[in-house]
Amino acid sequence: MKIINFTDVITNSSSEVFTFYDKSTISIIKDAVNGILSLVDSEHNFDDYFTIKLDIDESVYDKYPDTEYKDLVELAVKYDNAHSEGLPCVTGYTVTAKDPKNKEIARLLNKLDEISYSDERYI
Repeated sequence: MKIINFTDVITNSSSEVFTFYDKSTISIIKDAVNGILSLVDSEHNFDDYFTIKLDIDESVYDKYPDTEYKDLVELAVKYDNAHSEGLPCVTGYTVTAKDPKNKEIARLLNKLDEISYSDERYI
């Protein structure tokens, strides 16, 4: 008998992908861009062209009005983005081009986290 395909039953919880951001997010993106730049023998690196920062859930600014951005990031990372606890949560990152001619590349870098997007289809 010829096997045509295999089907697996997936429960709701096992079909979800959770993305958590931390300080390594910044270094991973910088390393990827720096690797590409090295392929073309560029003497430049990520920091020559772009800035990057982690985004914090806007709702925490009301709960922590006197806390600086960098301290909110530290708190979020320390507690593994425990958003359900009312603590700060890193919700993503933003890459900004230093020169407007690199704006499109920055837009593409901001979409890297969409690589883990998945969708189920029923036939």
